[in-house]
Amino acid sequence: MIRSLRTRLLLGVGAGSMAVLVVAGLVLYALLRAALVGEFDASLDADARTLATLVEQEGTRVKSEMAERAMERFQRAARPDYYELRLRDGTVLERSTRLSGHDWEPIAGTLERPEIRFATLPDGRPGRMIGVTFTPGRDGDPVAPDEPGPDSVAASLPMAVTLVLARDTLDLDRALGRIRMLLVVVFGAAVIAALAIAAPIVRVGLRPLRAISTRIEAIDSRTLTAPLASADAPAEVQSVIDCLNGLLRRLDAAFRRERAFSANVAHELRTPLAGLLGTIEVALTRPREAAEYRHALATCLEICRQTEGIVENLLSLARIDAGQSAAHRRTVRLDDVLGRAWTPLAGPAESRGLGILWNVDPDLTADTDPDKLLLILRNLLDNAVTYADSGGTIDVVAKARDGVATIVIGNTGSRLAPHEVARAFDRFSRGDASRQATGSHAGLGLPLSKELAGLLGASLSATSDDGGRFEVRLEIPCHGEVERTTEQPGRESRMNANER
Repeated sequence: MIRSLRTRLLLGVGAGSMAVLVVAGLVLYALLRAALVGEFDASLDADARTLATLVEQEGTRVKSEMAERAMERFQRAARPDYYELRLRDGTVLERSTRLSGHDWEPIAGTLERPEIRFATLPDGRPGRMIGVTFTPGRDGDPVAPDEPGPDSVAASLPMAVTLVLARDTLDLDRALGRIRMLLVVVFGAAVIAALAIAAPIVRVGLRPLRAISTRIEAIDSRTLTAPLASADAPAEVQSVIDCLNGLLRRLDAAFRRERAFSANVAHELRTPLAGLLGTIEVALTRPREAAEYRHALATCLEICRQTEGIVENLLSLARIDAGQSAAHRRTVRLDDVLGRAWTPLAGPAESRGLGILWNVDPDLTADTDPDKLLLILRNLLDNAVTYADSGGTIDVVAKARDGVATIVIGNTGSRLAPHEVARAFDRFSRGDASRQATGSHAGLGLPLSKELAGLLGASLSATSDDGGRFEVRLEIPCHGEVERTTEQPGRESRMNANER
Protein backbone atom coordinates (compact mmCIF):
# COMPACT_ATOMS: atom_id res chain seq x y z
CA MET A 1 0.00 0.00 0.00
CA ILE A 2 1.37 3.42 -0.97
CA ARG A 3 1.44 5.61 2.14
CA SER A 4 3.01 8.75 0.70
CA LEU A 5 0.48 11.33 -0.47
CA ARG A 6 3.11 12.86 -2.74
CA THR A 7 3.76 9.50 -4.40
CA ARG A 8 0.04 8.91 -4.80
CA LEU A 9 -0.44 12.31 -6.43
CA LEU A 10 2.50 11.78 -8.78
CA LEU A 11 1.28 8.32 -9.73
CA GLY A 12 -2.19 9.74 -10.24
CA VAL A 13 -0.84 12.51 -12.48
CA GLY A 14 1.26 10.00 -14.41
CA ALA A 15 -1.59 7.53 -14.80
CA GLY A 16 -4.03 10.28 -15.79
CA SER A 17 -1.59 11.77 -18.30
CA MET A 18 -0.86 8.36 -19.74
CA ALA A 19 -4.55 7.53 -20.08
CA VAL A 20 -5.25 10.84 -21.83
CA LEU A 21 -2.26 10.45 -24.12
CA VAL A 22 -3.08 6.83 -24.94
CA VAL A 23 -6.62 7.77 -25.92
CA ALA A 24 -5.35 10.79 -27.87
CA GLY A 25 -2.69 8.65 -29.53
CA LEU A 26 -5.19 6.00 -30.56
CA VAL A 27 -7.52 8.62 -31.99
CA LEU A 28 -4.64 10.39 -33.77
CA TYR A 29 -3.29 7.10 -35.13
CA ALA A 30 -6.74 6.11 -36.36
CA LEU A 31 -7.12 9.46 -38.13
CA LEU A 32 -3.63 9.27 -39.70
CA ARG A 33 -4.17 5.68 -40.75
CA ALA A 34 -7.52 6.55 -42.30
CA ALA A 35 -5.91 9.46 -44.14
CA LEU A 36 -3.01 7.38 -45.46
CA VAL A 37 -5.26 4.47 -46.45
CA GLY A 38 -7.57 7.00 -48.15
CA GLU A 39 -4.65 8.41 -50.16
CA PHE A 40 -3.54 4.88 -51.06
CA ASP A 41 -7.07 4.00 -52.18
CA ALA A 42 -7.34 7.21 -54.21
CA SER A 43 -4.14 6.30 -56.05
CA LEU A 44 -5.40 2.76 -56.60
CA ASP A 45 -8.73 4.10 -57.89
CA ALA A 46 -6.98 6.50 -60.28
CA ASP A 47 -4.87 3.64 -61.66
CA ALA A 48 -7.98 1.47 -62.10
CA ARG A 49 -9.70 4.23 -64.04
CA THR A 50 -6.61 4.65 -66.22
CA LEU A 51 -6.43 0.93 -66.92
CA ALA A 52 -10.16 0.88 -67.74
CA THR A 53 -9.48 3.29 -70.62
CA LEU A 54 -7.21 0.65 -72.19
CA VAL A 55 -10.16 -1.68 -72.69
CA GLU A 56 -12.26 -1.17 -75.85
CA GLN A 57 -15.17 -2.89 -77.50
CA GLU A 58 -14.86 -3.79 -81.18
CA GLY A 59 -18.11 -5.21 -82.43
CA THR A 60 -18.76 -8.31 -80.37
CA ARG A 61 -15.21 -8.44 -79.00
CA VAL A 62 -13.50 -6.75 -76.08
CA LYS A 63 -9.96 -5.73 -76.71
CA SER A 64 -7.33 -4.78 -74.09
CA GLU A 65 -4.09 -2.97 -74.72
CA MET A 66 -2.59 -3.75 -71.28
CA ALA A 67 -0.52 -6.71 -72.41
CA GLU A 68 0.66 -4.93 -75.57
CA ARG A 69 1.94 -2.00 -73.56
CA ALA A 70 3.66 -4.44 -71.18
CA MET A 71 3.45 -2.18 -68.20
CA GLU A 72 6.62 -2.59 -66.20
CA ARG A 73 4.91 -2.59 -62.81
CA PHE A 74 3.02 -5.80 -63.69
CA GLN A 75 6.17 -7.50 -65.01
CA ARG A 76 8.83 -6.69 -62.44
CA ALA A 77 10.18 -9.52 -60.32
CA ALA A 78 10.09 -7.68 -57.01
CA ARG A 79 6.83 -6.40 -55.60
CA PRO A 80 4.77 -6.49 -58.83
CA ASP A 81 1.21 -5.20 -59.10
CA TYR A 82 -1.57 -7.50 -60.27
CA TYR A 83 -4.60 -7.05 -62.52
CA GLU A 84 -7.29 -9.20 -64.00
CA LEU A 85 -10.10 -8.67 -66.53
CA ARG A 86 -13.22 -10.84 -66.38
CA LEU A 87 -16.32 -10.86 -68.49
CA ARG A 88 -19.81 -10.92 -67.02
CA ASP A 89 -19.96 -14.73 -67.26
CA GLY A 90 -16.74 -15.14 -65.27
CA THR A 91 -14.47 -15.80 -68.22
CA VAL A 92 -10.97 -14.45 -67.61
CA LEU A 93 -10.26 -12.07 -70.47
CA GLU A 94 -6.77 -11.10 -69.39
CA ARG A 95 -4.57 -11.12 -66.30
CA SER A 96 -1.01 -10.19 -65.38
CA THR A 97 1.57 -12.91 -65.94
CA ARG A 98 2.51 -12.98 -62.23
CA LEU A 99 -1.09 -13.84 -61.38
CA SER A 100 -1.06 -17.06 -63.33
CA GLY A 101 -2.76 -19.92 -61.49
CA HIS A 102 -4.38 -17.69 -58.84
CA ASP A 103 -8.07 -16.94 -58.66
CA TRP A 104 -9.31 -13.77 -56.97
CA GLU A 105 -12.23 -13.73 -54.62
CA PRO A 106 -15.27 -12.16 -56.33
CA ILE A 107 -15.08 -8.39 -56.01
CA ALA A 108 -16.92 -5.82 -58.09
CA GLY A 109 -17.89 -2.22 -57.71
CA THR A 110 -18.57 0.51 -60.22
CA LEU A 111 -16.54 3.36 -61.57
CA GLU A 112 -18.55 5.69 -59.38
CA ARG A 113 -18.37 3.47 -56.31
CA PRO A 114 -15.49 1.03 -56.57
CA GLU A 115 -15.11 -1.80 -54.04
CA ILE A 116 -11.77 -1.73 -52.22
CA ARG A 117 -10.59 -4.21 -49.58
CA PHE A 118 -7.49 -5.56 -47.86
CA ALA A 119 -6.16 -8.79 -49.34
CA THR A 120 -3.19 -11.14 -49.30
CA LEU A 121 -1.38 -11.09 -52.64
CA PRO A 122 -0.37 -14.32 -54.40
CA ASP A 123 3.21 -14.04 -53.12
CA GLY A 124 2.02 -13.55 -49.54
CA ARG A 125 2.43 -9.79 -49.31
CA PRO A 126 -0.29 -7.72 -47.63
CA GLY A 127 -2.09 -5.51 -50.08
CA ARG A 128 -5.23 -3.71 -51.18
CA MET A 129 -7.36 -4.63 -54.18
CA ILE A 130 -9.97 -2.66 -56.07
CA GLY A 131 -12.74 -4.01 -58.27
CA VAL A 132 -14.77 -2.04 -60.83
CA THR A 133 -17.33 -3.25 -63.38
CA PHE A 134 -17.78 -1.18 -66.53
CA THR A 135 -18.78 -1.40 -70.18
CA PRO A 136 -15.89 -0.66 -72.54
CA GLY A 137 -16.57 2.12 -75.00
CA ARG A 138 -15.81 2.15 -78.67
CA ASP A 139 -13.68 5.23 -78.29
CA GLY A 140 -11.78 3.99 -75.27
CA ASP A 141 -13.93 5.76 -72.67
CA PRO A 142 -15.51 3.19 -70.38
CA VAL A 143 -19.11 3.61 -69.21
CA ALA A 144 -21.16 2.08 -66.47
CA PRO A 145 -22.63 -1.33 -67.36
CA ASP A 146 -26.18 0.00 -67.10
CA GLU A 147 -25.53 2.85 -69.53
CA PRO A 148 -26.28 2.33 -73.25
CA GLY A 149 -23.36 2.08 -75.65
CA PRO A 150 -22.75 4.46 -78.53
CA ASP A 151 -25.13 2.51 -80.77
CA SER A 152 -28.02 0.12 -80.25
CA VAL A 153 -26.07 -2.95 -81.45
CA ALA A 154 -23.25 -2.48 -78.94
CA ALA A 155 -25.67 -1.65 -76.22
CA SER A 156 -27.46 -4.94 -76.66
CA LEU A 157 -24.27 -7.01 -76.24
CA PRO A 158 -23.32 -8.29 -72.74
CA MET A 159 -19.93 -6.65 -72.78
CA ALA A 160 -19.68 -5.68 -69.06
CA VAL A 161 -16.09 -6.19 -67.83
CA THR A 162 -14.79 -6.43 -64.28
CA LEU A 163 -11.32 -5.06 -63.61
CA VAL A 164 -9.49 -6.12 -60.45
CA LEU A 165 -6.27 -4.31 -59.54
CA ALA A 166 -4.10 -5.22 -56.53
CA ARG A 167 -1.03 -3.58 -55.02
CA ASP A 168 0.99 -4.32 -51.90
CA THR A 169 0.79 -2.07 -48.84
CA LEU A 170 4.34 -2.59 -47.56
CA ASP A 171 5.20 1.11 -47.84
CA LEU A 172 1.92 2.03 -46.17
CA ASP A 173 2.54 -0.47 -43.35
CA ARG A 174 6.08 0.84 -42.82
CA ALA A 175 4.79 4.40 -42.67
CA LEU A 176 2.14 3.41 -40.13
CA GLY A 177 4.78 1.55 -38.13
CA ARG A 178 6.96 4.66 -38.01
CA ILE A 179 3.94 6.69 -36.93
CA ARG A 180 3.18 4.22 -34.14
CA MET A 181 6.76 4.30 -32.92
CA LEU A 182 6.83 8.09 -33.11
CA LEU A 183 3.59 8.33 -31.11
CA VAL A 184 4.91 5.95 -28.44
CA VAL A 185 8.17 7.89 -28.11
CA VAL A 186 6.53 11.31 -28.10
CA PHE A 187 3.75 10.37 -25.70
CA GLY A 188 6.15 8.50 -23.41
CA ALA A 189 8.35 11.58 -23.29
CA ALA A 190 5.24 13.66 -22.61
CA VAL A 191 4.34 11.47 -19.61
CA ILE A 192 7.87 11.77 -18.23
CA ALA A 193 7.79 15.53 -18.77
CA ALA A 194 4.39 15.73 -17.06
CA LEU A 195 5.78 13.88 -14.02
CA ALA A 196 8.86 16.09 -13.98
CA ILE A 197 6.67 19.20 -14.03
CA ALA A 198 4.16 17.78 -11.55
CA ALA A 199 6.81 16.85 -8.95
CA PRO A 200 7.66 20.43 -7.89
CA ILE A 201 4.02 21.46 -8.22
CA VAL A 202 2.95 18.66 -5.87
CA ARG A 203 5.78 19.51 -3.49
CA VAL A 204 4.68 23.12 -3.33
CA GLY A 205 1.04 22.12 -3.05
CA LEU A 206 1.79 19.86 -0.06
CA ARG A 207 3.78 22.53 1.74
CA PRO A 208 0.78 23.61 3.90
CA LEU A 209 0.43 20.02 5.12
CA ARG A 210 4.07 19.91 6.12
CA ALA A 211 3.67 23.20 7.94
CA ILE A 212 0.62 21.87 9.77
CA SER A 213 2.43 18.67 10.74
CA THR A 214 5.31 20.75 12.12
CA ARG A 215 2.89 22.82 14.21
CA ILE A 216 1.07 19.72 15.43
CA GLU A 217 4.38 18.13 16.46
CA ALA A 218 5.08 21.14 18.68
CA ILE A 219 1.75 20.84 20.55
CA ASP A 220 1.76 19.46 24.08
CA SER A 221 -0.74 19.38 26.95
CA ARG A 222 0.01 23.02 27.82
CA THR A 223 -0.58 24.40 24.32
CA LEU A 224 -3.75 22.54 23.31
CA THR A 225 -5.79 25.73 23.37
CA ALA A 226 -3.57 27.44 20.77
CA PRO A 227 -5.41 26.94 17.45
CA LEU A 228 -3.61 25.98 14.29
CA ALA A 229 -3.21 28.99 12.02
CA SER A 230 -5.14 28.63 8.78
CA ALA A 231 -4.94 32.01 7.06
CA ASP A 232 -2.66 30.78 4.25
CA ALA A 233 -4.10 27.28 3.98
CA PRO A 234 -5.87 26.15 0.79
CA ALA A 235 -9.60 25.53 0.94
CA GLU A 236 -9.09 21.75 0.80
CA VAL A 237 -6.82 21.87 3.85
CA GLN A 238 -8.98 24.39 5.73
CA SER A 239 -11.57 21.74 6.64
CA VAL A 240 -8.81 19.50 8.00
CA ILE A 241 -7.47 22.39 10.11
CA ASP A 242 -10.95 23.13 11.44
CA CYS A 243 -11.40 19.48 12.42
CA LEU A 244 -7.97 19.43 14.07
CA ASN A 245 -8.75 22.59 16.02
CA GLY A 246 -12.00 21.01 17.17
CA LEU A 247 -10.11 17.88 18.18
CA LEU A 248 -7.59 19.97 20.12
CA ARG A 249 -10.41 21.70 21.97
CA ARG A 250 -11.92 18.35 22.87
CA LEU A 251 -8.53 17.04 23.96
CA ASP A 252 -7.99 20.11 26.11
CA ALA A 253 -11.39 19.60 27.71
CA ALA A 254 -10.54 15.93 28.28
CA PHE A 255 -7.22 16.87 29.92
CA ARG A 256 -8.98 19.39 32.09
CA ARG A 257 -11.54 16.78 33.12
CA GLU A 258 -8.78 14.33 33.86
CA ARG A 259 -6.94 16.80 36.05
CA ALA A 260 -10.18 17.79 37.78
CA PHE A 261 -11.11 14.13 38.17
CA SER A 262 -7.79 13.32 39.82
CA ALA A 263 -8.13 16.28 42.17
CA ASN A 264 -11.74 15.42 42.99
CA VAL A 265 -10.95 11.77 43.67
CA ALA A 266 -8.10 12.77 45.95
CA HIS A 267 -10.38 15.24 47.74
CA GLU A 268 -13.26 12.79 48.12
CA LEU A 269 -11.04 10.01 49.43
CA ARG A 270 -9.12 12.35 51.71
CA THR A 271 -12.28 13.35 53.59
CA PRO A 272 -13.30 9.84 54.74
CA LEU A 273 -9.69 8.86 55.30
CA ALA A 274 -9.22 11.92 57.50
CA GLY A 275 -12.34 10.97 59.45
CA LEU A 276 -11.14 7.39 59.77
CA LEU A 277 -7.69 8.47 60.89
CA GLY A 278 -9.07 11.00 63.39
CA THR A 279 -11.46 8.45 64.93
CA ILE A 280 -8.69 5.87 65.35
CA GLU A 281 -6.24 8.41 66.81
CA VAL A 282 -8.80 9.61 69.32
CA ALA A 283 -9.61 6.04 70.29
CA LEU A 284 -5.94 5.32 70.93
CA THR A 285 -5.11 8.43 72.98
CA ARG A 286 -5.98 6.57 76.22
CA PRO A 287 -7.44 3.31 77.45
CA ARG A 288 -11.24 3.23 77.01
CA GLU A 289 -14.21 1.11 77.86
CA ALA A 290 -15.34 -1.59 75.47
CA ALA A 291 -18.46 0.37 74.56
CA GLU A 292 -16.36 3.35 73.52
CA TYR A 293 -14.18 1.14 71.34
CA ARG A 294 -17.27 -0.38 69.77
CA HIS A 295 -18.61 3.11 69.02
CA ALA A 296 -15.30 4.10 67.41
CA LEU A 297 -15.29 0.92 65.32
CA ALA A 298 -18.89 1.54 64.24
CA THR A 299 -17.91 5.04 63.14
CA CYS A 300 -14.93 3.65 61.21
CA LEU A 301 -17.20 1.03 59.61
CA GLU A 302 -19.63 3.71 58.44
CA ILE A 303 -16.79 5.75 56.98
CA CYS A 304 -15.43 2.65 55.18
CA ARG A 305 -18.88 1.96 53.72
CA GLN A 306 -19.11 5.51 52.45
CA THR A 307 -15.66 5.17 50.90
CA GLU A 308 -16.64 1.84 49.37
CA GLY A 309 -19.69 3.50 47.80
CA ILE A 310 -17.47 6.16 46.21
CA VAL A 311 -15.10 3.53 44.85
CA GLU A 312 -17.95 1.38 43.51
CA ASN A 313 -19.48 4.35 41.72
CA LEU A 314 -16.09 5.20 40.21
CA LEU A 315 -15.62 1.61 39.05
CA SER A 316 -19.11 1.55 37.55
CA LEU A 317 -18.44 4.76 35.63
CA ALA A 318 -15.09 3.38 34.44
CA ARG A 319 -16.73 0.17 33.19
CA ILE A 320 -19.40 2.15 31.33
CA ASP A 321 -16.78 4.48 29.80
CA ALA A 322 -14.79 1.43 28.65
CA GLY A 323 -17.87 -0.24 27.15
CA GLN A 324 -17.59 -3.19 29.52
CA SER A 325 -21.05 -2.89 31.04
CA ALA A 326 -23.97 -4.56 29.27
CA ALA A 327 -27.70 -4.50 29.96
CA HIS A 328 -29.49 -7.78 30.74
CA ARG A 329 -33.12 -7.05 30.07
CA ARG A 330 -36.25 -8.69 31.33
CA THR A 331 -39.76 -7.56 32.19
CA VAL A 332 -39.93 -5.88 35.61
CA ARG A 333 -42.64 -4.12 37.62
CA LEU A 334 -41.57 -0.54 38.20
CA ASP A 335 -43.62 -0.32 41.40
CA ASP A 336 -41.60 -3.19 42.86
CA VAL A 337 -38.23 -1.71 41.84
CA LEU A 338 -39.17 1.70 43.28
CA GLY A 339 -40.16 0.03 46.56
CA ARG A 340 -36.85 -1.82 46.82
CA ALA A 341 -34.93 1.38 46.04
CA TRP A 342 -36.82 3.31 48.74
CA THR A 343 -36.53 0.76 51.59
CA PRO A 344 -32.97 1.61 52.77
CA LEU A 345 -33.75 5.34 52.53
CA ALA A 346 -36.93 5.31 54.61
CA GLY A 347 -35.01 5.67 57.88
CA PRO A 348 -32.92 8.69 56.84
CA ALA A 349 -36.02 10.33 55.33
CA GLU A 350 -37.97 9.86 58.56
CA SER A 351 -35.13 11.24 60.67
CA ARG A 352 -35.27 14.44 58.61
CA GLY A 353 -39.04 14.67 58.86
CA LEU A 354 -39.63 14.38 55.13
CA GLY A 355 -43.12 13.78 53.74
CA ILE A 356 -43.45 11.37 50.81
CA LEU A 357 -46.06 11.72 48.05
CA TRP A 358 -46.26 8.35 46.26
CA ASN A 359 -48.19 8.21 42.97
CA VAL A 360 -47.14 5.07 41.11
CA ASP A 361 -49.23 3.01 38.70
CA PRO A 362 -49.22 -0.51 40.22
CA ASP A 363 -49.38 -2.26 36.83
CA LEU A 364 -46.54 -0.38 35.19
CA THR A 365 -43.91 -2.68 33.61
CA ALA A 366 -40.85 -2.19 31.44
CA ASP A 367 -38.38 -4.33 29.54
CA THR A 368 -35.08 -3.32 31.14
CA ASP A 369 -32.19 -4.42 33.36
CA PRO A 370 -33.64 -4.55 36.91
CA ASP A 371 -30.27 -4.27 38.70
CA LYS A 372 -29.15 -1.19 36.80
CA LEU A 373 -32.62 0.36 37.06
CA LEU A 374 -32.54 -0.27 40.82
CA LEU A 375 -29.18 1.51 41.08
CA ILE A 376 -30.51 4.48 39.08
CA LEU A 377 -33.65 4.84 41.24
CA ARG A 378 -31.70 4.42 44.48
CA ASN A 379 -29.31 7.18 43.45
CA LEU A 380 -32.17 9.48 42.46
CA LEU A 381 -34.09 8.86 45.68
CA ASP A 382 -30.93 9.17 47.77
CA ASN A 383 -30.21 12.51 46.11
CA ALA A 384 -33.77 13.69 46.90
CA VAL A 385 -33.53 12.60 50.56
CA THR A 386 -30.11 14.20 51.00
CA TYR A 387 -30.83 17.58 49.44
CA ALA A 388 -34.48 18.11 50.43
CA ASP A 389 -34.97 20.71 53.15
CA SER A 390 -35.72 19.35 56.65
CA GLY A 391 -39.44 18.78 56.98
CA GLY A 392 -39.83 19.15 53.23
CA THR A 393 -41.52 16.91 50.69
CA ILE A 394 -40.43 14.25 48.23
CA ASP A 395 -42.86 13.12 45.53
CA VAL A 396 -42.53 10.04 43.34
CA VAL A 397 -44.77 9.76 40.25
CA ALA A 398 -44.72 6.90 37.72
CA LYS A 399 -47.09 6.93 34.77
CA ALA A 400 -47.22 5.58 31.21
CA ARG A 401 -48.13 7.42 28.03
CA ASP A 402 -47.63 6.54 24.37
CA GLY A 403 -45.51 3.50 25.16
CA VAL A 404 -43.10 5.38 27.46
CA ALA A 405 -42.92 4.99 31.22
CA THR A 406 -42.06 8.23 33.00
CA ILE A 407 -40.75 8.26 36.56
CA VAL A 408 -40.55 11.70 38.16
CA ILE A 409 -38.80 12.19 41.50
CA GLY A 410 -38.94 15.69 42.97
CA ASN A 411 -37.95 17.33 46.23
CA THR A 412 -38.29 20.73 47.83
CA GLY A 413 -35.43 22.79 49.17
CA SER A 414 -33.35 22.97 46.00
CA ARG A 415 -30.67 25.65 45.98
CA LEU A 416 -29.84 25.25 42.32
CA ALA A 417 -30.70 28.09 39.98
CA PRO A 418 -32.38 26.97 36.73
CA HIS A 419 -29.23 27.71 34.74
CA GLU A 420 -27.14 25.53 37.08
CA VAL A 421 -29.17 22.35 36.54
CA ALA A 422 -26.98 21.17 33.63
CA ARG A 423 -24.05 20.87 36.07
CA ALA A 424 -26.00 18.42 38.22
CA PHE A 425 -24.88 15.60 35.93
CA ASP A 426 -21.18 16.59 36.05
CA ARG A 427 -19.01 14.21 38.00
CA PHE A 428 -18.18 15.35 41.54
CA SER A 429 -20.74 18.12 41.29
CA ARG A 430 -22.99 18.81 44.31
CA GLY A 431 -26.14 20.78 44.54
CA ASP A 432 -25.39 21.97 48.08
CA ALA A 433 -22.02 23.51 48.73
CA SER A 434 -22.51 23.17 52.50
CA ARG A 435 -22.07 19.40 52.18
CA GLN A 436 -18.83 19.55 50.26
CA ALA A 437 -16.74 18.25 53.11
CA THR A 438 -19.07 15.80 54.80
CA GLY A 439 -17.92 12.78 52.80
CA SER A 440 -21.51 11.54 52.62
CA HIS A 441 -21.91 12.40 48.91
CA ALA A 442 -19.22 12.58 46.25
CA GLY A 443 -21.31 14.03 43.41
CA LEU A 444 -21.28 10.73 41.48
CA GLY A 445 -24.89 9.53 41.91
CA LEU A 446 -26.53 11.62 39.18
CA PRO A 447 -23.66 11.23 36.67
CA LEU A 448 -23.69 7.46 37.17
CA SER A 449 -27.48 7.39 36.78
CA LYS A 450 -27.20 9.38 33.56
CA GLU A 451 -24.70 6.91 32.12
CA LEU A 452 -26.75 3.90 33.19
CA ALA A 453 -29.91 5.40 31.70
CA GLY A 454 -28.15 5.79 28.35
CA LEU A 455 -27.00 2.16 28.59
CA LEU A 456 -30.63 1.08 29.08
CA GLY A 457 -31.88 3.16 26.16
CA ALA A 458 -33.65 5.53 28.56
CA SER A 459 -33.31 9.28 29.05
CA LEU A 460 -32.66 11.20 32.26
CA SER A 461 -33.16 14.95 32.65
CA ALA A 462 -33.50 17.44 35.51
CA THR A 463 -35.19 20.78 36.14
CA SER A 464 -35.17 23.27 38.97
CA ASP A 465 -37.53 26.21 39.46
CA ASP A 466 -37.26 29.42 41.42
CA GLY A 467 -39.57 27.99 44.08
CA GLY A 468 -36.90 25.58 45.30
CA ARG A 469 -38.24 22.43 43.63
CA PHE A 470 -35.72 20.08 42.02
CA GLU A 471 -37.06 17.34 39.75
CA VAL A 472 -35.48 14.47 37.80
CA ARG A 473 -37.37 12.70 35.00
CA LEU A 474 -36.53 9.18 33.87
CA GLU A 475 -38.20 7.97 30.65
CA ILE A 476 -37.93 4.33 29.61
CA PRO A 477 -39.85 2.23 27.07
CA CYS A 478 -42.67 0.24 28.63
CA HIS A 479 -45.19 -2.33 27.42
CA GLY A 480 -48.21 -4.29 28.52
CA GLU A 481 -51.65 -3.27 29.58
CA VAL A 482 -50.53 0.05 30.98
CA GLU A 483 -49.50 1.58 27.65
CA ARG A 484 -52.26 4.17 27.67
CA THR A 485 -52.56 7.45 25.84
CA THR A 486 -53.89 9.19 28.95
CA GLU A 487 -52.62 9.12 32.50
CA GLN A 488 -54.25 6.73 34.95
CA PRO A 489 -54.87 7.60 38.59
CA GLY A 490 -52.73 4.81 40.04
CA ARG A 491 -51.95 4.82 43.73
CA GLU A 492 -51.49 8.24 45.26
CA SER A 493 -50.90 8.81 48.95
CA ARG A 494 -49.05 11.00 51.37
CA MET A 495 -47.19 8.96 53.95
CA ASN A 496 -44.48 9.12 56.50
CA ALA A 497 -41.05 8.14 55.41
CA ASN A 498 -41.12 4.66 56.94
CA GLU A 499 -44.48 3.62 55.48
CA ARG A 500 -43.06 2.24 52.24
